[in-house]
Amino acid sequence: MPLLLRRVHRGKWLPGAGEGQRPDDEVAAEDFEDPDNEISVWEVDAERSNLNRVVAAIAGRRDHLSDLHYVLFDSVLVTNLAINIANGDGDTRDHYANVTWHRNLINASPPQILTLVPAIKALKPGDPATRLRGEKDVLPLLKQAVMDGWMRAEDLSPNLQRRLVH
Repeated sequence: MPLLLRRVHRGKWLPGAGEGQRPDDEVAAEDFEDPDNEISVWEVDAERSNLNRVVAAIAGRRDHLSDLHYVLFDSVLVTNLAINIANGDGDTRDHYANVTWHRNLINASPPQILTLVPAIKALKPGDPATRLRGEKDVLPLLKQAVMDGWMRAEDLSPNLQRRLVH
């Protein structure tokens, strides 16, 4: 079964994120909110062979180079909760990644998301690929994406273009 990747805000996934005012899982669930109820995720094959390309695609949309935080979880968690996964074009500078690996979680209810979040947190918490790609790891991925023709440097923000040459 494929994995799903969702970009998140790391602080919402740390223990104590609710600061005693709200349950931590409720805070983390905010990363799955979407006004159209189409939650953007990326499909990553089980061997993670496309993970670096997906990370580069997401990073290439940004204005500045920074850490990229995400959760990576088995798609079975979603299907077991009867959340629909639909193909949907992504919005990155890598057209192939957009049409090949972008998905949307459709009509996920708040209770379904509040069940999904702790299940994601329970998955291999010691696996560094499950949580964070540091800035120093993201820059080489962007450089490789441009060199391999997955995206064009001139389509990136001026800040990212400067970082590619330094």
